[in-house]
Amino acid sequence: TFVVLPTVHIGGYKKLAVMSALGVLCLSAIFMLGTWYSIEKIETDGTAAMPTLGEEEATLWSLPAAFSMFVFAFSAHGIFPDLEASMENPASFGSVVSVVFLLNILIKVTFALAGVLAFGTETDEILTTNLPSAPRLAVSCLIVANTLLSFPLPLVPVFRTLKKRSDNCDDDYSPSVQAIQRTLVVLFCGLVAASLPSFSLAMGFMGSLTLPFLTFIFPALFYYKLHIEGNSSSFLKVVLIIVIVVGFLGLVAGLVSNAAIAFNM
Repeated sequence: TFVVLPTVHIGGYKKLAVMSALGVLCLSAIFMLGTWYSIEKIETDGTAAMPTLGEEEATLWSLPAAFSMFVFAFSAHGIFPDLEASMENPASFGSVVSVVFLLNILIKVTFALAGVLAFGTETDEILTTNLPSAPRLAVSCLIVANTLLSFPLPLVPVFRTLKKRSDNCDDDYSPSVQAIQRTLVVLFCGLVAASLPSFSLAMGFMGSLTLPFLTFIFPALFYYKLHIEGNSSSFLKVVLIIVIVVGFLGLVAGLVSNAAIAFNM
């Protein structure tokens, strides 16, 4: 927490762009290391044993929790409006996001599939812990570097919201007050991280409690209210309602599944 603290005082998106690009390089190196070792292990030892039919009920029960982790992994929607507004050409935001998400899906599916085929039932919830000591040490260093480089980026909308609130309330928002607010936000993040028993469990609860609203329910609801309401013949109206219902069902199922996993820990 104290190591990453100076990074949140650097500035906005443009000043953080170079740091974020270096963070992406660190993640790319992690992907290449993990995928390379997994493929090498498959070539040497063959495909690992997969879960048996006797474990089917437990696997099915865990599916909503796994889905909530996927939602967490792909939910960057909270910074989308602020990120689009900061672009030199906001009109290209949609195409840029589509390309980024497609690449994100390709990389994560390849990394996860290679790891599961290599380690099977022994696959740890953090795949890199299955690696030997030398690659695991390299991955740990890259994760630390990526954390330092990418940590401040998702906090930019939080800091801008605090600034707008202070401006609306005519509060003093001097550089010292700004620095104190940013420091308190980072310390709060560190306190939450230290109090969590499992990172995967935190991902599951966030992916099933808050992110369904941000990813499925609110976007569909707002679009419906702004563009579709009153047009009873619209096919898109049915699609949006289905998205909202699926979001609520996923929220409930994910909460129940993650709660069951938490109580069994």
